[in-house]
Order: sequence, then C-alpha cells, then structure tokens
Amino acid sequence: MSTVAFQTFSTMINELPIEAQETLIEKIRPIVADMVDEYRWNRSYQKTSDKLEAFAMSVRQSSAKAFEKNRL
Repeated sequence: MSTVAFQTFSTMINELPIEAQETLIEKIRPIVADMVDEYRWNRSYQKTSDKLEAFAMSVRQSSAKAFEKNRL
C-alpha cells in the first residue's frame, strides 16, 4: 500500500544522487525500525490488555487474601 505522502517522499528521495539516497536511508532506518517496533508492541498490547488486567486483578486479590488478619 502506498500513500500520497509516501509517493511524495519517494519522489523527493529519487531527486538526490545515489550516495545521498543511501546516506538518508541509513539515517531514517533506525527511526522507521523504532516506529515499526512500537506499532507491533501496541498491537500486541491491545490484543492482550484484557488478559493482563484480569491477571493483575487476580494477583491483587491473592495478595489481599494473604494478608487478611484471620490468616496470620
């Protein structure tokens, strides 16, 4: 999938000499990699957030029971 913004960016890059294109790509590659990683993490978190919340609630309940007066 290609957006207008990406096509514009690609056109701009193509106007540069090959060496400059390679330099630019090397500079933006870590930024893009971080964004992809963050996107994947957010997607993963959204899929599991309900499970994580249920687990946290279970742990809180277990901790509360462990420190009840009649259990000590």
